[in-house]
Amino acid sequence: MGKEYVDGIKDLNFNLDWLDICKGIGILLVVIGHYWIDHQISTYIYMFHMPLFFLLSGYLFKPKHLIKEYLVKKSINLILPYISFLIIIGITYNFETFSNTSFKEALPHLKILILGGSLLKGPLGVFWFITCLYFTQQIYNLILCKFDLLNTHLISAFLLVLAYINQYFFNEIFVPYAFNVCLFSIPIFHIGYLLKKYSLKFPKRYILFGLIPILITYFIPENTMDMKYNNYGIIGLTLLSSILIIIPIIIFSKMIVLSFLGTILKFIGKCSLLIMFLHQPIFYLLPLLNIYILTILGIALPILIYLFLKQFSITRLIFLGSYSDLKEIKNTK
Repeated sequence: MGKEYVDGIKDLNFNLDWLDICKGIGILLVVIGHYWIDHQISTYIYMFHMPLFFLLSGYLFKPKHLIKEYLVKKSINLILPYISFLIIIGITYNFETFSNTSFKEALPHLKILILGGSLLKGPLGVFWFITCLYFTQQIYNLILCKFDLLNTHLISAFLLVLAYINQYFFNEIFVPYAFNVCLFSIPIFHIGYLLKKYSLKFPKRYILFGLIPILITYFIPENTMDMKYNNYGIIGLTLLSSILIIIPIIIFSKMIVLSFLGTILKFIGKCSLLIMFLHQPIFYLLPLLNIYILTILGIALPILIYLFLKQFSITRLIFLGSYSDLKEIKNTK
């Protein structure tokens, strides 16, 4: 039976490379989903690519009772790079507007940069995910520190109901930083946390489950989602479909963890934050290139920038969100 199942969580505590492989697969799909937006494949990718990242984050989560310390650490990990790239890309993209108009005329553009969330489009379009993930982590940590697991189940279910209410009745209401998307992301985050807590094992044959939502979506194109705009698809079905695809991705990632392909995807996964920030600016910077070449560049150029930024403690802190470098810099003063 041991060979029939992919290694359980406890067996892989010493080696979580499969998580980076999952992130590598996820970020490749993010790039393809954004670059090939007019292609049918984007419908399938949108069904699960962002839930995948929230679920993996939930899997990695450990409750932190030092709430202020956790908030500060995650602010460095996520919000500092968010602000850094937002300023650089936002000012560059809006340079002509900011340089040739009055402050009053430029104010609407500044408002978009400040409030974020679904207002961010173009080269900043994916930035909503960072603030949503940040608030998801903070809120879930508060819930898990204040309530037992049963109540956490109930709260997560209640938030999911609120997410669908938001989708169908209050979809046009703007909420800064995609904060309302947390209603949907927290339950997914919770599922990821439960996968680790209960050391769930999946038979390798479960990889075939991924075909089910693909077939459903082929016949029901509405079975997809766009979390940024509070579109969570068909109630229950689309969320279940995303989970049924994520599980095979986890199984596949564990199967290839020692392979050459696994090594490549693991490295891409380690660069996923930079690829997330930079792939859309590259798309808008080089719009006339062949889509296949553009896809390769949308992955390769952020990786090269990642390798450069890793060389210096100050760039690791500002652009990669390295909390350890912050402590090291403080200690040298």
